[in-house]
Amino acid sequence: MKHLSIAISLLILFSFPAFPQIGAISYCPDNLISAADSLWVVQTAEAETPRDSLTIPPRIISGFTPQPAYPDSALAASISGQIIVAAYVSTLGDVMAWQSLRVDPQGWGFEEAVEQVICRWKFAPAVREQKPVNARVGIPFNFKPEATR
Repeated sequence: MKHLSIAISLLILFSFPAFPQIGAISYCPDNLISAADSLWVVQTAEAETPRDSLTIPPRIISGFTPQPAYPDSALAASISGQIIVAAYVSTLGDVMAWQSLRVDPQGWGFEEAVEQVICRWKFAPAVREQKPVNARVGIPFNFKPEATR
C-alpha cells in the first residue's frame, strides 16, 4: 500500500538565477488584480530583486496552504518529483499569479497538481517601511511516495 507524503516549505527567493523560467505566468482568476499589479508581476518576473530589499518577507498563514494531490500516474509508478514555483503575493497576502521555475520530472502531472491549489494559498504580506508591499516568493513542492507497513 502506498502512502503519499508531500513536503512543502516556503523558500524565500528574491532572485532566481539558478532556476530558468520554464513556465508562463499564470494569473489567479479569483484574486482580481489591478492593471498596475499585473504590470508589477510581469516586471518582477523579468528582474532580479535584491534579497535585502524587503524588511519583512511574506509569511505563510497556517491553515491556508492547501496541499496538492499526488498525481495518480506518478504515485502508481512510485515516481518522486519536485516543482519549484514563483508566487507573486499581493499587499493583501493573496497569490496574484504564479510561475513554474523547475519541474522534475516533467510530464507526470506535478505542475497540474500545484496549479489546482496555489491560488488558494494565503500569506501575511511582505512589509517595507511598515507598509505592505507586493512580493515574489519561491515555493518548493516535493512529492515523495512512501511505502507503509
